[in-house]
Amino acid sequence: MKKEYYRIVVELESGEKVEFDGLEFEKEYTFETDTLCLNIDKKDFLEVNIKLNNKKDYIKTIAYKFVLCMKNYSKIIAPDSGRWFLRNTSLIDFWKSCKEFSSNIGDIKIPLFMFLRDDCYVGNAVGVIGQNKETKFKILEPESNRALNVHTGHIALEITKGDEHYPLHTAEYMEGIYYYNSSDNEKKAWMLVQREFSDMHRKRYKLEEQYSKNALEPMWCSWVDWDSKDINSKMLLENMEAGVELGIKNFIIDDGWYGNGLDSAYSVDMNIGDWEPDPQKIPDMKALVDKAHQLGAKPFIWCAPHAVAKNSKAYEKNYQYLLSDETGAPIMNEPQYYSYCFQCPESREIMADICVKLIEKWGFDGSKYDLFNWVPNIPCKNPNHKHDVSSMVEGLELTLKLIREKTSKIKPEHMVELKQNYGTVFNTQYGNLMRAGDSPFDLETNFQRTLHIQSYTPYALNDYQTFTENDTPENVACIIIKMLAAGVPAYGMNFAKLSSEVKEVIKYYNNLYSYNLESFKNSRIPLTPNYTAMFMNGTDTDYIFLLSQNEIAEFERDMLIFNGTYKEKLLLKNNGETSYFAITRNCSGKVVNKKTYDKELIEVEIPIGGSIQVLYEK
Repeated sequence: MKKEYYRIVVELESGEKVEFDGLEFEKEYTFETDTLCLNIDKKDFLEVNIKLNNKKDYIKTIAYKFVLCMKNYSKIIAPDSGRWFLRNTSLIDFWKSCKEFSSNIGDIKIPLFMFLRDDCYVGNAVGVIGQNKETKFKILEPESNRALNVHTGHIALEITKGDEHYPLHTAEYMEGIYYYNSSDNEKKAWMLVQREFSDMHRKRYKLEEQYSKNALEPMWCSWVDWDSKDINSKMLLENMEAGVELGIKNFIIDDGWYGNGLDSAYSVDMNIGDWEPDPQKIPDMKALVDKAHQLGAKPFIWCAPHAVAKNSKAYEKNYQYLLSDETGAPIMNEPQYYSYCFQCPESREIMADICVKLIEKWGFDGSKYDLFNWVPNIPCKNPNHKHDVSSMVEGLELTLKLIREKTSKIKPEHMVELKQNYGTVFNTQYGNLMRAGDSPFDLETNFQRTLHIQSYTPYALNDYQTFTENDTPENVACIIIKMLAAGVPAYGMNFAKLSSEVKEVIKYYNNLYSYNLESFKNSRIPLTPNYTAMFMNGTDTDYIFLLSQNEIAEFERDMLIFNGTYKEKLLLKNNGETSYFAITRNCSGKVVNKKTYDKELIEVEIPIGGSIQVLYEK
């Protein structure tokens, strides 16, 4: 087998480059040149320490070239925030279309490549363990020009931290190299490899997740089934009242509450940035929040604290703090509004104070911070304000940190939802939920995106799913089971259009979830490499979510098995030493059978969208 190795190239702001080539993954190294000292220590990962000897120079970029052996692979999971990775899982398409891509403030990617074997388990993985910075990814081999050149027998990848616009600008730098090469009998699903990679970050940088039991309750959002122009107090309160009855606790008042929303035509002017309710839609926001509390609901408010439209009062007031070119002219993003500059400390204070206002003025229980993914990847050169960090990505993290600090002083239990584009293991510490970006009516994309979040936090929020008049109670149950298999259930429908039978299903599963929340806060574990069966440890009972017709549910202790397969008969395998008592329920929770079994492998009738509860006889 050919040797796998890596190279490190350190580029300084003076223009000098220092290169170390032919480094082996299993070895430690110490190098000292006239320019710098480099130490590579083998710990949980390869720890790379760089220190400049010249006190007047700074590190601009660090490039890692990884050379791996070409093998037969079924898929690639490329560096991504988790929102777009499904587009490039085909190797052939990946070699052709992803020659160079980047991680930036609009989409912070996890810097890890994973190559899946034919059995769908990870064969090779390589990545860089370090803080969030602007990062470039290049595919060096195989080349794809007139033809795909695979004859070299190599895969060569390059990950570069920092660039000409956002230099690392430091004299000392520490990060790590993650390398995984499986044996033939080793079986790790990509989600578990990425979880290990993320846990190494969490351990190295002492990152702590912000657990909030209230935040993990079922969620509803006004975004999916309504045009933003139709957001109003009456509609919101009607759905909050109906949702509370169905076991939903948290309710997001989404985009458009302040005026023209992002779903309006480009010909319609926006006033985003002032963060006052549209009096035609919500004449008294404080009264709305108070009424929501009386109903038993916890209202969240949607906000994009960086967003400033030209028609807003904030545009003229805070003009000097916008992300701008060298003349001071603000840079418009694609949805046609502007952004405060995250590298500027005064801008960060403005954004944090906006978030404080939402709590102080109206008493919201939570906030959904959105649209950072629309910030243009263009360096701010505004001559009217100063920058205190060299990275826009770092500036975003400091913004979220400041928002968290300021809002927590006012309301410590305030809940925060972030989106995976600007998530990753670092920014989970500033929120309580990480949402899988927009995927209504696309159940499989929602599932896969939520699983990607599960690799670094169990507090993964499904994008708001909706149901139509064509969905049967069994359909609805299977959709909810798929959400529970990946994270927190979340809905975006108008409850008024649902039948009583469908409402029974929603209520049953939401109540089951909330009652067992101490279990559902735990990480999900794939039982198969293609995620057709998922497992979750519980306090007294474990859980299996069957999502494919061909899976066997194996157990040896008390277990609750959900049938999301659209098949009425499932195979159960008893690995325990005694017989077991089983209770079978349909999709609305009604008991349809009770029976004792003792066989090792049996086929059992379980209603579609229903479940079977296995209880070992004591």
